[in-house]
Amino acid sequence: MIIDHDIHLHTHLSRCGKDDATVQNYVNQASRFGLKLLGFTDHLWDDSYTGSESIYEGANTAVPFYRGQNVPHVLSLRQEIAAVEHPGIRILLGAEVEYDPWRHDLAITEANAEQFDYLIFPNSHTHMVMPKSYYEDKRKHIDFMMMAFMDIMKSPLRKYLVTMAHPFCAVACPYGYEEMLGIITDDEYRRCYDACADNGIAVEINLSKFRKYSVGQILESNNLRQFRIAKECGCQFTFGSDSHTMWHQEDFHNFYVVAGAIDLTAEDLSPFVRS
Repeated sequence: MIIDHDIHLHTHLSRCGKDDATVQNYVNQASRFGLKLLGFTDHLWDDSYTGSESIYEGANTAVPFYRGQNVPHVLSLRQEIAAVEHPGIRILLGAEVEYDPWRHDLAITEANAEQFDYLIFPNSHTHMVMPKSYYEDKRKHIDFMMMAFMDIMKSPLRKYLVTMAHPFCAVACPYGYEEMLGIITDDEYRRCYDACADNGIAVEINLSKFRKYSVGQILESNNLRQFRIAKECGCQFTFGSDSHTMWHQEDFHNFYVVAGAIDLTAEDLSPFVRS
């Protein structure tokens, strides 16, 4: 199987992105990894979305991190894309849209969702949208991510989603997300991934969760269990480096180790990313 796409790329427009994370730099190194499809997904909370009243005085969104990371800001990347020559490389403009736990939905309006080529959704940005007290009980932490996952499976906006970004891999977790992956039961995974397959939403294999891993570390990762279950449930897959700098793609070869470990074939890829 050839992996010729990376549809989870952040640019300098993301607050956590680096200055070298430009469309031009990603295009320049695409040939190194055999990439024919690049998808840009800067972080987004639509500040015209009125699902939640802000819990922070003076903020346009319920989460301070997202101030200014609104629809016009993320869409402005189209100008940068248009200025770059990219023969043989298809470029799409998407967004990584945050989960609103107060409204139990994606933090974007349907009208604005229509403006993007695709959306991806994380259920695991718990460092930003989950009460910090939940860290004290891993079961509460897991249940929060389960809630987020299933809320989106019921959302009218799910039709805009291509893939679930780094599912259940809690970002900036103080005790490491791998501990929780070992606690989640097979039946819990099946409930989520049955819903994912029913809705035609793919599962992302995220390079940031295998960056700097050896082959042995990948094969021992708790992440592989959820991918195997997702495959059994009939889910399809996408690959995303989750790069915030051009150098985050350096371990691209680890995608092939993961794919081999769970016996993925070209037929297991989402039609969205197939050449």
